[in-house]
Amino acid sequence: MLLISFLIHLLFTLLQCYAVEDKHPTIRDVDFRKIHSPDPPVTHHVLMGIVYYDSTESKYTVTELIMDLYGTTAPYAVENFVALARGFKVSMDPKSPQDTIDLGYKRSLIDRIFPNDRIIGGDVLPGLAPYSVFGPNFADEPFFLKHDRPGRLSLLNKGEPDSNDSNFFITMKPEGSPEYDDKHVVFGQIIMGLDNLLERIQNVKINDEGVPAKKVAISHMIVDEVEIPDKDEKHREYLERLAKFNEGDLSVGTALVPTATQMRDAKNLEDESFALLNHPATSVSIGIIGLLLCYALMKFRRQLLIHSKKIVSFRND
Repeated sequence: MLLISFLIHLLFTLLQCYAVEDKHPTIRDVDFRKIHSPDPPVTHHVLMGIVYYDSTESKYTVTELIMDLYGTTAPYAVENFVALARGFKVSMDPKSPQDTIDLGYKRSLIDRIFPNDRIIGGDVLPGLAPYSVFGPNFADEPFFLKHDRPGRLSLLNKGEPDSNDSNFFITMKPEGSPEYDDKHVVFGQIIMGLDNLLERIQNVKINDEGVPAKKVAISHMIVDEVEIPDKDEKHREYLERLAKFNEGDLSVGTALVPTATQMRDAKNLEDESFALLNHPATSVSIGIIGLLLCYALMKFRRQLLIHSKKIVSFRND
């Protein structure tokens, strides 16, 4: 009897431990009052729509993330991300200017999701080659910003210096992800939609390698460039605030609670997104989008396999 009681107790303890480890963080685990280091000047606002399969409603649906980009601390990372967010046409043959393909983040996959860690996406030439607007790879910029809060937008590299391309990741740990500091360049921050990231995208079904059971993809992106009359001066002022913060002056820090300005800018992007998704020319049911993801990806890859050796230039349209 003692052995049976011990085994039952051991099983119960293991189940409890498993339940704790398996628990994904939620938006309630995020301390929105915690003071973090001040943000650099914001050069762009970006809205990212993500289409995923909602198992509770048994259909594909779209959720949105809104992020600020920091072009004064990571100008190359931001330039690359913005160009791919807007999308452009790649010329396949100079003798045939009409022979082009669309290249960008739209319809690219969120190909790995690691709960209580990060989501990974941005592979615009899946299975073919790394890509950036600067070439296959581009160099690291200073590891200026830290992964000290959830919602950090960072470059995904290959684990070695200067191996950045189109791939990115977004962190989800409520307490931050310092293990990525000085290894990956932070160039943005989620300012609205962190709840969508933690409550929805994080909870889609995945396999042991973090690959979603049903495709998760970027459905649309909207970029709003911020006019900054004197970027150098704004950056200098930011560095002064950062120095004060590092000396213990928390009054110059920032919290994750959106400011009135951020909420206004986010509302403008949401209005633009609503108009885009409901325009007769672009209004397509989410269910159809989900069904077409695999087909579109295969067709895209087939085109590239035929023409990849002929790519000579790209242009923004």
